[in-house]
Amino acid sequence: DKDFEDILTILRKLPKSNTMASHEPNAPNPTIIAGLGNPGTTYRHTYHNTGFLFLDFLMKKENGEATLRVKTLAAKGFAYAKRGTKNLVWPLSFMNISGAPIAHALRYLKAKSVELLIVHDDSDLDLGTYKISFGRGAAGHHGIESIIHNLKTNEFWRLRIGIRPKSDSARATKRPKAKTLVMKKISDKDAALFKTVFEKAAQELGL
Repeated sequence: DKDFEDILTILRKLPKSNTMASHEPNAPNPTIIAGLGNPGTTYRHTYHNTGFLFLDFLMKKENGEATLRVKTLAAKGFAYAKRGTKNLVWPLSFMNISGAPIAHALRYLKAKSVELLIVHDDSDLDLGTYKISFGRGAAGHHGIESIIHNLKTNEFWRLRIGIRPKSDSARATKRPKAKTLVMKKISDKDAALFKTVFEKAAQELGL
């Protein structure tokens, strides 16, 4: 019938939706900021615990003291603290199996994966730099692999903080293995670099 054909003609002329092309939100607006690291004093000030150190920075950002109340849910494998409209989350497991605690945190705090920001070290980025990304693969980071596996999606935000010494970037053939690099204790000089990066990243993210 002619009326039906006319409707089909109109529909064909409508611009096609690109919804399926990308699910990436326009800008990060996380309600959950989860830092990755390893528990225990042995790992406390290592480069691999950069995610935990960023949460410590946010805890102290308001008035220089960690005054937020941290609630530990041992049975679910994570601890969290309320900071305004945001929740700071610490997985209680080792980094490489942090996916299950992160999944529990999302369910408990009733959040979607797109509301999640994972903060972690990145040995492919230079010290003093960071990148905010969405929907990326793990690129060999076992903590991220675990999170993607447990959430069954990579549609979450990441704050990737560089830990690679710049001198190693220039001499790629002599770069230490990531496993060796991440377990080193952070030097005082690099701690100052991290503080600057934390300040810049928090400002960009509105934290």
